Amino acid sequence: MGFDLSKDTYFGGAAMTEQEIKAGIAELSLESHNFISSLVYKNDENSTLDRPFETIGNAYRFAFSLGYSKGIREKLSVPKKDIGVRGFRPEEFKVLVEKECIEENLSLGALISEYAESGSKELSKCIGAGENILQLLDPK
Repeated sequence: MGFDLSKDTYFGGAAMTEQEIKAGIAELSLESHNFISSLVYKNDENSTLDRPFETIGNAYRFAFSLGYSKGIREKLSVPKKDIGVRGFRPEEFKVLVEKECIEENLSLGALISEYAESGSKELSKCIGAGENILQLLDPK
C-alpha cells in the first residue's frame, strides 16, 4: 500500500501521466474550419484555385505542422467544429506533444487543435497576401 504523489490529490498531485493522456477531439474554430475546408480540392472545381489538399484531414495536418514548426498556438474561439475521427486522429501525433500535454494537463486533441488553429491563421494570411501555400514550405 502507500501513496503515489502523481495521483494522490491530498498532496496536490493529480498530475497527468503518460498513460492518462486523453486523446480528445481535433477541432478548429468554425471560421478556421470553413477556411481549411476551402483548401480541399474538389474534382468539379476550377483547377486554378490554390487548393492543394485532398482531404480536410490533410489540410488540418498541414495547419498543425505549420503551427507546431513555428511554435505558435492559439486558443479556439467558439463555436468550434471537429475534424472527425476519420479526418485526423490526435494519437498519431502523441510523440510530438505528449510532454506538453502532461505539463499543461491538456488532451492531445486540445493541444493539437491550438497548433492547428494558429497554422490555419498563417495559411489564411498567406492566401490573403496573394501568395501560394507552397511558399510556406520554403525555408527562405
